[in-house]
Amino acid sequence: MARPDTIEARRAAAFVGALDALFASGAELPALPVVVLELQAALEDDLVTDARIVAILERDPVVAARVLRAANTAFFARGGDRVASLTGAVQRLGVARVRGLATAFGMVAAVGGWRCTIRPERFWRHSAAIASVARTLATELRYPGVNADELFVAGLLHDVGLLVLDQYFPSEFAMIDAGRREMGLAWWQQEEDNLGVEHGGIGGRLLAFWGLPEVLVETVGFHHRPNEAPPFRQPHARIVQSAELICACTEHQLAEENLGTPSAEDALARLGVPAEEMAAMLERLHAAAAAGRDVIC
Repeated sequence: MARPDTIEARRAAAFVGALDALFASGAELPALPVVVLELQAALEDDLVTDARIVAILERDPVVAARVLRAANTAFFARGGDRVASLTGAVQRLGVARVRGLATAFGMVAAVGGWRCTIRPERFWRHSAAIASVARTLATELRYPGVNADELFVAGLLHDVGLLVLDQYFPSEFAMIDAGRREMGLAWWQQEEDNLGVEHGGIGGRLLAFWGLPEVLVETVGFHHRPNEAPPFRQPHARIVQSAELICACTEHQLAEENLGTPSAEDALARLGVPAEEMAAMLERLHAAAAAGRDVIC
């Protein structure tokens, strides 16, 4: 149904038009580092070797150092010995996680020069916590067709649309921030009401612009609206949405989002977790968030 011709509708139409123009030209958008693109291409080959992945990583010392550091964080080390080589890091993490982490590190580098209101360290710690919870949920729930490592990457990238809004549309960002403080609505609902699109959709468009896999584009794009995702992608989007709700009102939240409701228990119930298992699962998920938040920073 078409929006009525109001000031709000015209403002939303103008914003969507400006967003379309941004992605159509792509001139102002940052490029992912070459190493990320090479990893994406290499991993299309089912027979790709660890040595090939290491050789690609070695071309970007910054990304390589971050991957090595991530392999030694509590979330991935799990009490094991420290690994001192990229080969050891790739063997510990697996190629799927290496691709995801390299993509996230590449994105950190790509947006590193942006002047954003959101503090980068807090943003990426939140993203890493959500990624850790999403991966843990996917591992425990074992939904058909849902890959836990893909959910980890989607969690890392789920809020990148917020950075796009903050960087390229600062007036709209400030308006949404003021509105959510006044109205008490979730950030994404303020975006939909005022801009006609929310940051999940914006983030999905950025990932598509960068040529990232469709599973990431759609999971990120619909993580606040999982019921609107294609049926085979709804479980992915719902897991990332639930991960955010589970971390809401904890030290791992991104306060600007003001998610509020539903509760963590409601989120787990929607995923089919029995009531008698929720307390123990929430304890494991909060532990995963705490362990994972230092993966990026």
